[in-house]
Order: sequence, then C-alpha cells, then structure tokens
Amino acid sequence: MGDRWTQLNTAAVAVTPVLLMAVAVAMLTGSAFGWNPAWPVPDLSRHSLAEAVARRNRPMVLTKVWNGADINGRYRVAAYELPDTHGTVSATPLEAAIATREVWMVQFILDNGGLVQASDRPALVCLARKYDAKDSAELLAQGLPIDCTGVKLPW
Repeated sequence: MGDRWTQLNTAAVAVTPVLLMAVAVAMLTGSAFGWNPAWPVPDLSRHSLAEAVARRNRPMVLTKVWNGADINGRYRVAAYELPDTHGTVSATPLEAAIATREVWMVQFILDNGGLVQASDRPALVCLARKYDAKDSAELLAQGLPIDCTGVKLPW
C-alpha cells in the first residue's frame, strides 16, 4: 500500500504545476482577447457624468471629466440616484452635485468648467436650499441675495 501512495503523491506533485501553468496560460491568452476570467470590469461608458456625480463616485467623475465629458451638458439620471425625484430626470452635473449635499463636488464641477449663468443662479441656489446644502447655496449665491419665491427648480 505504501508504494501505491508514494506513486500517487509523486504523480500529484508532478501534475499540479503543469495544471497551474495551463490555467495561467489560458487566463493570459484569454485576457489578451478581452476575456476577464477573474474579475469584473466596470463599464464606465454606460453611466453619465451626472449619474457618477449623483452616486458620489469620485473615481468615475474624475475619469469622465479627464476623458472630456461635457461638464455643462444635460444627462438622464435615474430617479433613485437623486433624492425627491420620480422616474428619469434630466440633470446637469452641477445640479446632481448640489443634490448630493457635497460642497467639494460642487466646487470640483465649478473648478473644471462648470458654468453658472446669471439666469440659472436662482434655481441652483434654491435647489441647494431645498436639499439643505447651505455651503453649496452660499458658494453659488456669491453673496447675492436670492429670493426663492416663485423660482422654478430643475426637477
């Protein structure tokens, strides 16, 4: 019986590295052709810049901005991404940043080309007030007195 176990152990020791090498070669070959056997690869193209902002997904926001996404464009955003919305809404990255209540995100959008038109300022400030984003409201108001009476909000 001892000789049989010795033979099986020797076979297992000899075959294991060969099998591991075959698996490694298969994974490398597959990955060269776009197959990822070990990890999922997120598809960044299916989420808009405004969705990435609404999700507070800093790496995706940076990637989108650095790859030339329109920082002032309107994007469709699912309602569950933004508080107090229903269905799909159209939002700019700045509006989505306001809804996150994260002043750093609002500042990032502004620092990277986000425009605040004089005609849009009241709606943006009032949106910030609606979400109790006081720091964002102050940043956007730039010291101007903004009355929210009768101001139409983006959503």
